[in-house]
Amino acid sequence: MELNIKVDDREVKRLLLNIDKTVKNMKEPMGQIGDKLIKEYEGTFDKQANLDKKPWQPLQPATIAQRLKIGFGSSPILVRTGKLKKGFHKTVKAMSVYVSNKIKYYPFHQLGEGKNPQRKMLGLTKNLTEDIIEIINKYLRKNIKK
Repeated sequence: MELNIKVDDREVKRLLLNIDKTVKNMKEPMGQIGDKLIKEYEGTFDKQANLDKKPWQPLQPATIAQRLKIGFGSSPILVRTGKLKKGFHKTVKAMSVYVSNKIKYYPFHQLGEGKNPQRKMLGLTKNLTEDIIEIINKYLRKNIKK
């Protein structure tokens, strides 16, 4: 018994060209990843904890007293005006996404600089990494078949 398989060169070329175009411009999934990351980072404020669920260090009594004096409650931590929580933004390119926070005092909290204890908002977890991989895989499966 003989089996013959004929490959239409035009179809193979079209498929390979589509793979090339799809892989060279990943703006769509990069934007989705950026949105996912921002949602997760904003969620750290609601949970008052790092992405790995490690609680943020509580406010010092002097900080609580200062917040009460100027008309803010003692909690939640890092949420007085909401600017820091809403300060995350993304920059999307063909093969990357950059998520940062535009608020000037953000690094002091993320890195624990000066008198501030470190209260991380950015980071990656195993679950978040798996979600990112799934976003990319879904995009590739959808677009390479076209």
